[in-house]
Amino acid sequence: MQPGTEPLHNGHHLSPALRAGRVELLSTGCRPRPARSLDMTTGGSSPSATAPVAPAAGRNCDKCSLCCKVLGIGELNKPLGTWCSHCRPGKGGCAIYQTRPSECATFNCLWLTSTELDAAWYPPTAKLVVNLESGGNRLSVRVDPAFPTRWREEPYYGRLKEWARRGVDHRAQVVVYNGNRITVVLPNKDVELGQFNEGDYIMVQELRGLSGRDWRAYIKPASGSA
Repeated sequence: MQPGTEPLHNGHHLSPALRAGRVELLSTGCRPRPARSLDMTTGGSSPSATAPVAPAAGRNCDKCSLCCKVLGIGELNKPLGTWCSHCRPGKGGCAIYQTRPSECATFNCLWLTSTELDAAWYPPTAKLVVNLESGGNRLSVRVDPAFPTRWREEPYYGRLKEWARRGVDHRAQVVVYNGNRITVVLPNKDVELGQFNEGDYIMVQELRGLSGRDWRAYIKPASGSA
């Protein structure tokens, strides 16, 4: 839930490609949606106009409130990586649930909406919140700041690498957010891009050479070119 230009659709079911192990996510230059998970740019705070997808059969948030920590909430001036003042983790969740901001009401993580992610990906277990951005073109992993390297552990890292390998041929991105810092997961490496600002674009460019396939990832500032 934080900045961007193209609305993100975080609450969608996994695409058929992702189910098959392919990630048909995002194209080569898109504004990321830092902490908000409703817009896909690092800049606007307006929520996605798309209605949230209903939870999958047998799935509910139960005692999980991790999205209330890792996401930013513009309407409440809540920064990334800190608990929302209205959240009671493990004690009933949101205290203003009936009147919660639209950014919150329209957000569903992928564990909630798709049984393709098993129990290991339940956010309180994984310490990760996974969602789709940019109309399903970017797989976003938002990390609990108390466990900043969790995404590098198994079974998570292997799955992210698999999605990255299959995604590059479909102009897709797999991105890890640690607060307002971004790492792009590529088939052959991980590229830490550092801090991004509102409105910035994440760019991924394939480089062809004698040593085989490689990729360049960088941030294109909203105000100019990289």
